Amino acid sequence: MTNSGILDTAKSALSALAMVSTDAAAYDQLTEAETLALGSTLAEERRLLDAQAALLAGSIAKRSAPEMGGLGLAQKMGKKSPEELVKSITGVTGREAATAVRVGRMAHEAAQEGQVDSETGEVFTVSDPWMRAAVGAVTKGAISVQVADAIRTGAGRPTDSVTVMMLTDVVGRALEYALDGGDCDRVLRFTKNLRDQVDAAGVAEREAQRFAERAWKFTMHPDGSATSLIRHDIVGAAYVKDVFDRATSPKLPKFVDLGDDSGDDPLSSAADATFDDRRKRDQTAYDTFMQIFLAGAQADPSRLVGNSGARIHVLITQEQLDSNGIGFIDGQDDPISAATVKELMCEGRVIPLVFDQDGKAIDPGADADQRLFSLKQRIFLNVMFGGCMFTDCDRPASWCEGHHIEWVKRDRGKTVIENGILLCRHHHLLLHNNGWDILRTGEFGDEYWLVPPVSIDPTQTPERMTVKSRAYQQLLDKRRVLTTCGQRSGQPRRTPE
Repeated sequence: MTNSGILDTAKSALSALAMVSTDAAAYDQLTEAETLALGSTLAEERRLLDAQAALLAGSIAKRSAPEMGGLGLAQKMGKKSPEELVKSITGVTGREAATAVRVGRMAHEAAQEGQVDSETGEVFTVSDPWMRAAVGAVTKGAISVQVADAIRTGAGRPTDSVTVMMLTDVVGRALEYALDGGDCDRVLRFTKNLRDQVDAAGVAEREAQRFAERAWKFTMHPDGSATSLIRHDIVGAAYVKDVFDRATSPKLPKFVDLGDDSGDDPLSSAADATFDDRRKRDQTAYDTFMQIFLAGAQADPSRLVGNSGARIHVLITQEQLDSNGIGFIDGQDDPISAATVKELMCEGRVIPLVFDQDGKAIDPGADADQRLFSLKQRIFLNVMFGGCMFTDCDRPASWCEGHHIEWVKRDRGKTVIENGILLCRHHHLLLHNNGWDILRTGEFGDEYWLVPPVSIDPTQTPERMTVKSRAYQQLLDKRRVLTTCGQRSGQPRRTPE
């Protein structure tokens, strides 16, 4: 296609797009099937448009190379960088412009690879050869520019222990996951997990770097208020997240602080009565932080918060522990070194959880006929699943409830860990009230499938539910039954085993 052909075709596409109705009422008249089909069509259109925008951004960057000085396109247009020019002419955010330029540059490098520069005689090469497949998928409209950039970020760069070939394999597997429907955030976590698997030695280095970057910045404002900006290391973030999730959980009873006028301790007095708490989530979190902060500041130094309070769950196989490998903190995406695991164990801050060699929990439940899961069983379920297992739900484990896969009344299911799964309150009620079901299959019973009701899918095709706990996933990966990050395998039978 000629240069003018690209512009003419783009203008024709714009004219065709302008003919699509923008009447909101017309969209309400679409059937459910048409609504979903239109969503898929628009997603494909957007991927193609983003790919073209990235190619344009890459061309602008190429014409604005630093060595061109004032003759570069960006500087001629009065902009400091190609990103600024892209932002100016397209109206996107600075972050979106930077992403487009990064991916566009890689696409232009790939197009020129192997060609000879007529002026210098140099052969063009690509700076990130491991990204070839992902960039190719962008230009074909198969994945979005944002997904490709997530793969680039998650894969990182080669080191002494991680070769280009290893990164090429990481990108290839991440691309398969993205093409299978993974969104941008999931693709980033998936790719980072793959990188960690091939770069265990780098885990300790990255952990130490994040610890060195820990900081608390405190700024006073003229009106007497202030802003705190805290950057946590991996372990510190886990403790704070545990407290934050519990403090803001919708299951938490809301109490009023009666203050000093009651004559009693405010916290104990407040516990005697429950009131309509109209605080916003952020306000509730702030009040909890201030209570903990003041309690800690006034405590006996020998009994400061360090001896009790928040605890975290750390999961590591015996093999990884013995070989100074890596472990995972429940709820955290990034791994920690075995040395840190041992340190936490010595401090007594880790709740020990025992699994057999097949990755099955040694159930601490006292009575399988009890109606509700015990506290110890819930700890196991929290660590095993990491949050609500319903598709695309991001609710943490502390917000969830234990659901019996085989219902207690309907199926006479037992209250044992193997029959348990985590669902947030919303999806728990949805499942019971709207005809959804869950199947547990697999050689070791470690595959979970969500079955929609007939009203949603007449064929009731099961959809794989992804375990969100990387800690438990790591344990299962050693047994080579669950694939990394919950990739799909064959679908199960309709009836539970």
